[in-house]
Amino acid sequence: MLIAVVLLWSFGYSSARYSLTHGWEPLQFSGVRFILGALIFSVVALVKERSLRIDRGDLIYLLPAGLLGIVVNQITFNIGLSLTTAATVALIFGTLPVFAAVLTSLLGWERLGVRHWVATGVSFAGVALVAVGTDADLSGGLGGILLALGAVLTFAIFSVSVLPLMRKYSVYRVTAVVTIAGTVPLALISLPQMLGDNWAEIEPLAWGGFVYQLLMFVGTSYLWFVVINRVGASHATIWVNMQPFVGAVFAVIILSETLGSLQIAGAIVIAFSIVLASWRRLGQVPAA
Repeated sequence: MLIAVVLLWSFGYSSARYSLTHGWEPLQFSGVRFILGALIFSVVALVKERSLRIDRGDLIYLLPAGLLGIVVNQITFNIGLSLTTAATVALIFGTLPVFAAVLTSLLGWERLGVRHWVATGVSFAGVALVAVGTDADLSGGLGGILLALGAVLTFAIFSVSVLPLMRKYSVYRVTAVVTIAGTVPLALISLPQMLGDNWAEIEPLAWGGFVYQLLMFVGTSYLWFVVINRVGASHATIWVNMQPFVGAVFAVIILSETLGSLQIAGAIVIAFSIVLASWRRLGQVPAA
C-alpha cells in the first residue's frame, strides 16, 4: 500500500501542475475534485457502514482535519503549484515526515530526542537551498514556495488529527466525514472560480490530469488512512519519504522541468534529514 501511495502521489505533482497551467483555475480544480470525491466517499461509506454518524465529542478532531487538512491544504497546494514548478513543490514535500513527528511530539504522543530536532533544522536548511536555487533555475517565486510549505504543514496536521478518530471508527466513515467537513467550506470558497467562463479553455489533456487527480485522491485517501492507522502518522510519513524525490523526477521527465545545482543539493540535505529522523527514537510514548 505504501508503494502504491508513493507512486500515485509522485505522479500527482506533474498531473496537477499540467492541469493548472492548461486551463484549470486553482480553486476551480480543488472545488470540483473534492465535491466529486466527497460524493464517492459518502456512497462507499453508506454502503459499508449504513451510517456516517460521528459523536459530538469527536468534533475536536474532525474540524481541524477538515478545515486545515482539506480547505487550507488545497488552497495552499494548488495556488502554490500554479506559481512554482512541480519539481520544487515535490522536493518541499520532503519535509512532511519532520512536520508530522514534531506535531506528535508537541501533542505528547511521543518524545523526540535531540537527533530528531537536529533533523528538523537540517530539513529546513534543505528547503532554503531549494528556495534559493528556484529563482536561479525555475520559474517559481518565493510565494509559491511558502504556500507549498503551508500545504506540507496542513497535511501533517491532517494526518495526525485523524488518528484518534481511526481508533473509534472505520476508515470508510472517517474518510467520508472528514472529506465532507472540508468540502463544504472549500466549495463555497471555490464557487466564483467554478462558475467562471473558462471551462471551454481547459485542454483535453488537462481534463485527463483532473480525472487522474480525482481517482488518485479517492484511492490514496483510503490507503493513507489504513496505513497511518496501522503504523502511526510519523512512521508512515517517514516510509513514504521517497515520494517527493520520485515526484521531482517525474516532473523533470514528463514536464521537462529543470533542477539547478542548489536544488539538487537541497534535495540531498532534505533526504539526509529524513534518514536522520527515521533512526530509532528512544523513549517513545504511545498515543493515549
